Amino acid sequence: MQLANNFINDLMQPITAGNTKFSDTFSIGIVSAPKNGSELEVLLNKADIAMYEAKKRRNEAFLISR
Repeated sequence: MQLANNFINDLMQPITAGNTKFSDTFSIGIVSAPKNGSELEVLLNKADIAMYEAKKRRNEAFLISR
């Protein structure tokens, strides 16, 4: 989780192009195999759920631990 949150913080640094500064928000959903499943479809579905949970909090990572 710390690595993912560090990655998000690095990505959030503003980018300047000419006289304009750009910034964005980032969210990361995390699952692990085989704890969260062993089939790709199951893992992708749970990663999608984790991503939407992270988006609720904005600029965070969310780990499904069950």
